[in-house]
Amino acid sequence: MLGMETAQELERRLKDELELARRTLPARRSRFKSGEPGADQYFECLQRLAQHLRESQQLEQSARVSGEWARASGSAAALLEYGGALQLLGREREAQVQYLKVHRRDHRRHYHLAALAWQMGQPEQALGHLLQGMLLWRAVTRALLCREQGAAEPDCGAYWDQYGHLWSAGARSFLVAVANQGVVKLGIREAFEDNLPLSQILPGRVRSRVLGRVLNRAGTCPPQRQPERTTT
Repeated sequence: MLGMETAQELERRLKDELELARRTLPARRSRFKSGEPGADQYFECLQRLAQHLRESQQLEQSARVSGEWARASGSAAALLEYGGALQLLGREREAQVQYLKVHRRDHRRHYHLAALAWQMGQPEQALGHLLQGMLLWRAVTRALLCREQGAAEPDCGAYWDQYGHLWSAGARSFLVAVANQGVVKLGIREAFEDNLPLSQILPGRVRSRVLGRVLNRAGTCPPQRQPERTTT
């Protein structure tokens, strides 16, 4: 239709805008701080292009652009986008490195690591990261439960709209099964209300029982481990 921008035209425009934004920055520098002249516009252009390329299934290109964004800004959003691009490419260890750079108090770090650990066939590690994510912001888990039930979702910072593509159907089922365990509900609530470490409320033996029930009774199993892709 006349006046509508095609995907190719949008990509060309985003690349042109990025090139113009780059020209406003010092040529000899590759790292910038938010608030510096031209830096935020540059970051925004990188973000928009990386996301467009990902949505267009141009994953290698998306990883390159989001990698530039992560190196230029070091922001949590950039690290998560870059790690996500690497995860989608099957470069899981590299994705893990990016997620681990995000602050420990950022719930997204732990939810992302949980999805990644499940993809890597490591359900015990997935459980640990998931519990930590739930402790930091339970609304992310509740939002998925509501979404599965067709109910109104609580505010979770739009986590599932932004990052749901990183969660396979099996990983989502794993999260739901874990969240529905009574001992997990009680443990997370006690740890949050009493400001106690999860290791005290849900020690290893309890986690092992939870994992056994989820994997054996819920019929939720991690994928078979595949050889990891590496950079070429």
